[in-house]
Amino acid sequence: MSEAPTLQPDAPAGSLFVPGIPAPKGSTKAFYIKKLGRAVVTHDNKRTRPWEQAILAELLALHPQIIEGAVVVAMTFWMPRPRGHFRGGAELGGKNGLRPAAPRSHLVRPDVDKLARVVLDAMTGVVYRDDAQVTTIEARKHYATDGVQTSGVRIEWGPA
Repeated sequence: MSEAPTLQPDAPAGSLFVPGIPAPKGSTKAFYIKKLGRAVVTHDNKRTRPWEQAILAELLALHPQIIEGAVVVAMTFWMPRPRGHFRGGAELGGKNGLRPAAPRSHLVRPDVDKLARVVLDAMTGVVYRDDAQVTTIEARKHYATDGVQTSGVRIEWGPA
């Protein structure tokens, strides 16, 4: 699988990196409050909205041209490694680095599809009019490596 989306030559396209800890799109929950006489819709992840706003702010700073037709989007999420993946100061004579048992791939939550939903929702109205225009999605998640890669998301897009 290639690392970049397949874009048409000479088509308006864009890419950016948004630093931070990627948050998944939580489940949407709706309930009726009798006192208010209306329904309330919430998400079960309080970090989702700030993460989506961070992505939106970076997108708006680029002033991208809205794509009218089919769109391809590629996302690479860099997740922070838990402290338990690293060797302690006393282990191996104070040498730092990853523990031999530390996983190479990010195989735990959040799910990559829920991470991608936040990005697609943030791009709506800025890169494309409706996320129904997205015909191809490439999404990956990896662990960030201190000193080499900061946690966040790399997003690339363009006409399909």
